[in-house]
Amino acid sequence: MKENNYIDRIGRRLPYKTPDGFFDALENNVLDAVRREQAPRPKRILRWLVPLTAGAAAACVAIMLIANANTGDNRLAANTGDENPAGMENVEYAFSNLSSADQQYLLSVYSEDLFMDE
Repeated sequence: MKENNYIDRIGRRLPYKTPDGFFDALENNVLDAVRREQAPRPKRILRWLVPLTAGAAAACVAIMLIANANTGDNRLAANTGDENPAGMENVEYAFSNLSSADQQYLLSVYSEDLFMDE
């Protein structure tokens, strides 16, 4: 049987061409990508900084609330001269400073209150 050798008829010339310097640029691009992957990543400071800051803020708020609760009650008791800062004297004084329309409104609202002791 006769062998058909088509390659001899076509020739050895390649039908496609690459731009000049293509393989050099490809090599440099690959090497740059490998170097970037191997470079150490910067440590993430936020991983521990955010919870630490939130905890410090919560501690400050708690200290302020405790300090305010301790000094606030003492100031009110010192002003009234009574151990009960929200005594009936203060309520009666505030009620007497209201206008007559506001007094009537409050009386009508509280007269319908089921939980008021008479």
